[in-house]
Amino acid sequence: MSSKQLIDRLMQNHDDHPLEAAAALRSLNADDVLAEDIPRVAFLVNHVIGEKELKWNEAFILQQRFGRENRTPKVVRDIAVAATLSGNLLEAWTAESILRTDASATFSQASVAIRLGILQYIAPTSNANHISTELQVCLGEIQSWHDAGRLVGLMAGALNNVISYLMDNPGTADSDTTYRQAIAEGSFACRDLWVKAGTWVNHERAEYLIALVHNKLGIWDVACDAAKSGLAIIRANGEEDVDQAFFLLELGKALHRLGFQSDAEVARQEAFSLAKHFNEPGLDEWFAMRAKLTSLTTELA
Repeated sequence: MSSKQLIDRLMQNHDDHPLEAAAALRSLNADDVLAEDIPRVAFLVNHVIGEKELKWNEAFILQQRFGRENRTPKVVRDIAVAATLSGNLLEAWTAESILRTDASATFSQASVAIRLGILQYIAPTSNANHISTELQVCLGEIQSWHDAGRLVGLMAGALNNVISYLMDNPGTADSDTTYRQAIAEGSFACRDLWVKAGTWVNHERAEYLIALVHNKLGIWDVACDAAKSGLAIIRANGEEDVDQAFFLLELGKALHRLGFQSDAEVARQEAFSLAKHFNEPGLDEWFAMRAKLTSLTTELA
């Protein structure tokens, strides 16, 4: 098996088989890894070795093994993240300086890109209020820029992950003001970033994040508008049945809570019709979970 084939496999199954993925990363020969695959290896190292096993010092050592000569912004960002979380601050600052120079970024932009990268790895196991507070600091910086620069896609992806993890954090209270503001403002900031840097798929998925967040917060009209916007983007650009099915679940929930019962039922039926053609067990499970959470049997507010 070539290194590329191995990395392809690890990208597909690292969450299902983290121990196997960690062992494969440790034994991977850096000389065998193609330059184009180093960003994926950098992600896997931080996610599997750092985040999952909490071995950030080893993650930093592996990042240096694979990415020391690579100046791709994502790789440099991931090196800075591993260096920071392992306590190697001088190396982290060096990576930040490289990121700032190579991406023609401001000090603020490079700092926020790295901070969001850190938050996406520590959010799943950290205090949600603390993460929300730090996220708002990043959002304040982002809102102060006239242009997000060349790191915009990097920041958008990390911001999406941070918000998603915050929504799934069992220690969150939907009534907490800091938390509500962080995920609501963050979802809109994520959309603004993706509009500047992403594809139409990124754009519609940014709308999905807004719909998810605002359905969770009980802001039904915003959730409804975002779901409709995302569906319109899909229909204008091509077929994306999986995303469309999940959008329809969120639309159904929002319409239900707004009092449009027949429209809500239609949206939900369309979602289930599309889901019949899913062929991936994990996808089926995720759809079933979202279908339960968006059930129309809940009482109207």
